[in-house]
Amino acid sequence: MSWSQFLEFLRGPGINAAVGVLVFFLADNWPQFEMLAPRLKRLVVLALCLVVPLLATLLSVATLGLPVGDWPLTWWPALVAGAAAFSAATVAHTSKLPAG
Repeated sequence: MSWSQFLEFLRGPGINAAVGVLVFFLADNWPQFEMLAPRLKRLVVLALCLVVPLLATLLSVATLGLPVGDWPLTWWPALVAGAAAFSAATVAHTSKLPAG
């Protein structure tokens, strides 16, 4: 997998995989994470789902020459992909989370 393919993966279908790895490391290295309320944990996942594709887009702009000012072709697809990744993760796991 080339660098450009890796960044493209992180801006699309790889968001949830990256967020899963990040949440694993967060839970493993920050014991207080487990004590957070389920709603706060979901906010952490939302933030990560938005940060991962935006960071991948930023790296694509910096290293691959994507147009920085072309909102519809760079930043908007990253935000939409992040929101879709969060929605998919939330729908898949909400029934398993305790209320509160």
